[in-house]
Order: sequence, then C-alpha cells, then structure tokens
Amino acid sequence: MKALSDLAMVSAGDSTIEVDKVACFRSAVMGFAPFVFDLRQSCKGLHDVIQCVLSVDEFAKRDTALLRNWVNFPYNANAFEIPAWYGEWPSPLCLV
Repeated sequence: MKALSDLAMVSAGDSTIEVDKVACFRSAVMGFAPFVFDLRQSCKGLHDVIQCVLSVDEFAKRDTALLRNWVNFPYNANAFEIPAWYGEWPSPLCLV
C-alpha cells in the first residue's frame, strides 16, 4: 500500500491538488487498514473485530481528518486513474 501511494505521490508531481488527493487516500487507507487488510473471513469472532476497531480508533486519535478523508476518498480516487471498467466505488458512508 505504501509503495502504491508513494508512486502516486511521484506521479502527482508539483500539483498541490493531486498531492492532497494522494494524501487523503493514504490517510484513509492506512487508518482503516485493520478493516481492509487484517479482518479476514477466518475472523474468530467479536474479539478480532474489537481489535480492529481499537486500532482504527488509535489512528483516528492521531489523525483527526481520518473520517473526512474516508468519506472524501471516492471523490479523490481519480488521482489513481482507476479504469471505468473496474466498477463503482462503494459509498464509505455505510461504514461511518
């Protein structure tokens, strides 16, 4: 994930708007990484989910813009030139 966001930063160049979009992406994905990457179908129950929630909460305490970045991420996804055939981005509002 870090490599992808680093490459996106390089391709954003000197454009402040594009750099901000990539920073929004990085904040959103890294903040919610426990849900995106760590919570598997092999989850053993509520304890594993609570551990993910606590990890996200710790990140949110350090990054006060986390929820705003998560909500704005679909609008900034064009910074990554995601092909139209990939489909629609799900609304993050269902997770807030």
